[in-house]
Amino acid sequence: MPLVKVTANRTAISNGVRLEKGMTAQVVTKNSSSPFVENGGLAVAEAFQRVYGFDLKKTGLLSSTYFDVIKIS
Repeated sequence: MPLVKVTANRTAISNGVRLEKGMTAQVVTKNSSSPFVENGGLAVAEAFQRVYGFDLKKTGLLSSTYFDVIKIS
């Protein structure tokens, strides 16, 4: 299972939450496709909840347009 690094590529504010450019979380994916495709990006949302304490789904910022994805292994 590939490990990817998901990094915010811009600053955005939504529903009182500020996503800063450079915020990063690591996500394990089931295949090499975008982690935003699998289960509606649930793994990405959980990773950011674990690291930064906010829910990307509730903010509406859970979209590949706000993030760069780099395969680590």
